[in-house]
Amino acid sequence: MDIGKLTTTERICEIKHPVTGDDLGIKVIMVSIDDPRMKKLKREIANRSQQLQMRNKAFTAEDLEKNFRRVVFTALVGWDWYGEVEFDGRKPAFNEHEFNAICDRLPWFQQQLEERLDEKASFISA
Repeated sequence: MDIGKLTTTERICEIKHPVTGDDLGIKVIMVSIDDPRMKKLKREIANRSQQLQMRNKAFTAEDLEKNFRRVVFTALVGWDWYGEVEFDGRKPAFNEHEFNAICDRLPWFQQQLEERLDEKASFISA
């Protein structure tokens, strides 16, 4: 086996109804937390953490939540809202503002994306 061929790839995930588990009609395209596209943000957060530590400080709970949401959004490549599904009577554009609005009101939406990011093996292609 040539392990050099085991690389990360994009993954398409369906957002599920939080109670029934049925597909809602929202497909998201994601990259792995280990994807090179994530490096800049991960370094930015690590650098900020080191700066705080040098001043005997740490991230606040709010900072941690904000940073994690940024990581989740950065891992998204795009989304497709198909069928009848809408948010506030419309199909939202793919941008950070819309993502934050959805996650602020529907924490289960972000939670599903976090769970998908934790499934590292599903982002490996041979």
